[in-house]
Amino acid sequence: MKKHLLTIFAGVLLILNSCKKDPGNGQTVDIVPQLSIQSVNTPPFANSTWVNVFGGKGLLQFDLLNSNNTVASTTKDSTDLTKITTYTKDLAKGTYNIYLSSKNQTSVADTFIRFNAQINGLKLTQKQGTSLTGTTNDALITISQNLVAANSTPTFKADSVKLPFKFGLINGYYYLYVKGGTAGAISFNDNATGQTVTKRLSAVTLNQYNIGVQHNNGTLQVTFIPFAYNSVNASSSTLLTLNINTNDYYFINSNVYFIATDQNGKVLNAVKYINGTSTFKLSSLTPFEQDRFNLFIVLDPIVSGFNPSITGYLQVKKGSVYTNIAQGLPQKPFTPLKPHLKNTQGFDNISMSTAAIDRYINKLSDSTYLQELVYQEGSKLWVQMLSNNQYSYNFFTIPKGTVDLDVDLHQLTETPLVKHVTAPGNNFYYSVNAKPDTNYAQGYRFGTLSVTANNGDVYYPRETFPEYDIYTGYSLGQYQYSFILTGQTIPDQAPGFDASFNVNGTNLTNFSTVCSGRFDYYHASFLNVQAGSNLNVELYSPSAANCNSFVLPDFSKYLNTFNPAAEKLVRFELEQYGGFNEQNFTYKNVNQIFSFHNFNCKSVSKIFN
Repeated sequence: MKKHLLTIFAGVLLILNSCKKDPGNGQTVDIVPQLSIQSVNTPPFANSTWVNVFGGKGLLQFDLLNSNNTVASTTKDSTDLTKITTYTKDLAKGTYNIYLSSKNQTSVADTFIRFNAQINGLKLTQKQGTSLTGTTNDALITISQNLVAANSTPTFKADSVKLPFKFGLINGYYYLYVKGGTAGAISFNDNATGQTVTKRLSAVTLNQYNIGVQHNNGTLQVTFIPFAYNSVNASSSTLLTLNINTNDYYFINSNVYFIATDQNGKVLNAVKYINGTSTFKLSSLTPFEQDRFNLFIVLDPIVSGFNPSITGYLQVKKGSVYTNIAQGLPQKPFTPLKPHLKNTQGFDNISMSTAAIDRYINKLSDSTYLQELVYQEGSKLWVQMLSNNQYSYNFFTIPKGTVDLDVDLHQLTETPLVKHVTAPGNNFYYSVNAKPDTNYAQGYRFGTLSVTANNGDVYYPRETFPEYDIYTGYSLGQYQYSFILTGQTIPDQAPGFDASFNVNGTNLTNFSTVCSGRFDYYHASFLNVQAGSNLNVELYSPSAANCNSFVLPDFSKYLNTFNPAAEKLVRFELEQYGGFNEQNFTYKNVNQIFSFHNFNCKSVSKIFN
């Protein structure tokens, strides 16, 4: 949401992504496609806004097809239908017919909808999700909990069976799914009179029979009426939990709006943030049975100094948690440090780094730039010099409380190690960073290489550290590949991977994308560069959502300057990092990766003019 981009050496942005795995012999292994089920949609009941209840065991069948569409092999599985949107399955590449059904198809009634769903001719070549549309033979009976006496449960006695079925209870309503064509009687205790009442029913598939009760001069009449959730019941459908850092400068100095929509841009709820609120839940104001929704966060500044913005998280899972400031490893307190060079004759380059910040100069007249360092208690000052094509270095102790520190270049008596490093592409960047304490974010920055070729040498101290974080990247054609490699060794080659994308359109009105390979999410940046606007739009979407395009809501209520056609695509990237969880966001951006590099990450990106 913050639009200040971090300048990274040699113009390389260190973002995220991944693909093939290397088994150690230089060869790659084929990706096994993984299929996930995003949602199961069932046809609506007549005169109803009911959100169907899924549960019980689901049976799955995956038919792998030959080229002539005959079945080559069949794989069967089962899953808990309450968790169907978390189901994944590793399958061989190919074209599939997929079948999903409720196991309990024979019972006259159940508290879960019974259905059959399938999708034919699905081509599976990579990690992807799919949605299925089901059919059902069920009808539905509902009774408001307010109509039923306390400590009693409605029942349905079908004419064809001996024992009655008890209703379930959800969102303030007793309910029961009944097989179409079933005849029987509903019984419950009326809350107003305590009287036991019955109502005959002949169930018709996809009809909802919602009980209504009329009291008139001591008489009671039970009727069927159209079903609609009242606002209290609907508001219990939580979409998102929000954790807000109340010290966020951008939230304090902006009007902030949280807008939830479905995939067609229909607004499910929109709220204005109240300063000082640290935690709240965002719910749908209308019944919403889909498993994924869009969240848009609009910042309209009330002070000068920064521009308005929209951050969108497309097709995120219902029940996710949003945090406005992502947390990384802690940082130790800083103390200013002003190094003063002694014996400075004849150097070509001086590099310095504490475990917090680094500085470089090529001539003595720039030495004041070195006096902008900071350090933490216990940190040392690493100094390396290039002179007459020779590198030498040493670590200088910084006494506690020191601000001014003399650095005698004659004490640079150690010879660094050197490693020849290569990359699959050109414009190669490689930087060695070392953490003295893995519990904190800070680390030294040692050898840095930036060349137009695909190889070069990096120099670094002989002393060892518990963790090395390698920033590296290169370009292949119009694409930039960037990595952070975290471990106990310094690799001699930048990795490669097969994540890729195709982007269509140039602005928010015509944008779409197709992505392939293994990645965690995509990130698209748009900017309106028209005079007086500079509105920035950032869009994120997890790979599991398979969200190739989107429909925006009307933002004119929140921003006067929004013109989607003027929002030009400036950057697109696929990203992956260790510990990613699509249900906990915001997703880490470039600045956070650079600042809190305690994980491996990969990316492929492209700049658009």
